[in-house]
Amino acid sequence: MSEAELLHLSFVTNDAMMAVFSMFFAIVSAYLAGLYFFLHRSPAPIRILAFSLLTAAFVFLGQAMAGIESRAKGIIAAWKTIENPVTGIQNLEQLAIPLPLQVAMNDAQVASLSYDGFTTGSIMGWIVAIAVYLALAYLTFLYRWPQGQG
Repeated sequence: MSEAELLHLSFVTNDAMMAVFSMFFAIVSAYLAGLYFFLHRSPAPIRILAFSLLTAAFVFLGQAMAGIESRAKGIIAAWKTIENPVTGIQNLEQLAIPLPLQVAMNDAQVASLSYDGFTTGSIMGWIVAIAVYLALAYLTFLYRWPQGQG
């Protein structure tokens, strides 16, 4: 596969990741609105049903993200086989350092900051998703909403 094709696939993978994040944000926002306005005072079976649907949506998004991650790792591995890339990009998994920061640093400092940004971002994403899921479980089943709320 050519360098141009791999670079294009890396952008497509980034777009897919952003689409999954957008869906995650929309689902969480809608659930929070529903929780605030009516779900918090609903009977337990309705809260259980709503949380079960949220869980199913999270599982679906998690599976989609896991598939995207495995494809991205394949693209990264394929990129490593390219000798002397025309773009000058040596490694797709490095965290990008903003240009103003690069200008303020010398080349040795910039080179020492190269670590696996892809894995770091992936781990952070999973941690955030789990934290949000646990927070929504708490708000759905344990938190006692003030009277007159919503």
